[in-house]
Amino acid sequence: MSEKNSITLEQNEVILGRGLRGTTVDSSSICHIEGDKGLLCYRGYSIEELAGKVNYEDVVHLLWYGELPSPTEREAFVTKMRASRMLPNEILALLKTIPTNANPMDAIRTSISMLGALEENTPPDSFNDEVNNERALKILANLPIIVAAFHRIRTDKPIPEIRHDLNEAAHFLYLLTGKVPNPNIISTLDLLYILQAEHSFNNSTFSSRVIISSKTDLYSAITAAIGSLKGPLHGGANQGIIPMLKDIGSVDNVAPWIHDKLAKKELIMGIGHPVYKTYDPRAMLLKNVLNEFSEELENDTWIKLSNAIQQIMLEEKNLYANIDFYSAPVYHSLGIPSDLFTPIFAIARTGGWIAHAFEQIKNKSIYRPKAKYVGAPSGKKVS
Repeated sequence: MSEKNSITLEQNEVILGRGLRGTTVDSSSICHIEGDKGLLCYRGYSIEELAGKVNYEDVVHLLWYGELPSPTEREAFVTKMRASRMLPNEILALLKTIPTNANPMDAIRTSISMLGALEENTPPDSFNDEVNNERALKILANLPIIVAAFHRIRTDKPIPEIRHDLNEAAHFLYLLTGKVPNPNIISTLDLLYILQAEHSFNNSTFSSRVIISSKTDLYSAITAAIGSLKGPLHGGANQGIIPMLKDIGSVDNVAPWIHDKLAKKELIMGIGHPVYKTYDPRAMLLKNVLNEFSEELENDTWIKLSNAIQQIMLEEKNLYANIDFYSAPVYHSLGIPSDLFTPIFAIARTGGWIAHAFEQIKNKSIYRPKAKYVGAPSGKKVS
């Protein structure tokens, strides 16, 4: 272990990795990552195998229950999920009280907590499988509605009627824009959902596991995960991509802009990843799709800029782009405001958060790590 990531204390006691970096704290059968090989698997399926062959609802079923659904299981699962779509009047009223300039992550965090508070006849046993399956579907189905509703309210636009005939990606875009987009745009967002659905013990996922381990309710665990994802060192990082691209301005300015940043030893947003030591497989898949998707757009400047930056960084620093680098341009090209990038990430990652909460519930153990005390010795007196 590097000196940077550990502290040696008296009697050879060691703190393993600040922030638990590099420390294995539990086992899981949900997600497998080999960062040095660019490998990402959900329940044994590589992300390349899933992308384009199944949709987000199938992946959620896989994450929650361990297998891709059969046609009969899929129909039942999707029917239940869509039947769970709603917008309680209390949450609508709550959203209208939130300042229009508030961070949308604050709005959805508060709303999911409220969703739990509205639940009637809450059973004392929060580990009841039937109850948690209903809660999981309610959270997953309503988080996109909450995101879209808050955006419509803050832009003084009416909220479209909830529909039950559209998949998750199509329904969110319909609620956000008031119209159903073309199939290529829907499939692109569906792919983004799949790519961002799960990523092992990242900060927000670990937060959900820590919270649920106290035998609290699922709403509390997901509320905590949303709070974690909001941070700029986690999900909030994707909001810095578009300002960077706007600062560069044109493809011709990419090379001098990058060389200036490198000379100043400044980081390039969206380049590199703490887990992947080679390419991020999610970014590679998204890049290929975006190059095709660009033909659907009236303005593909952002995608061209991203490709140019990636090419130079690969040639000069052997560094690859991460998924944020390509997700931000596609969201922006769709006309989605940058402060909704992280909420959309939350929509996708909710599938993974809930899968880990389910797994942690089965572990029946509470997280309670130790801390080595390094403060003043005991025995101090009040003067």
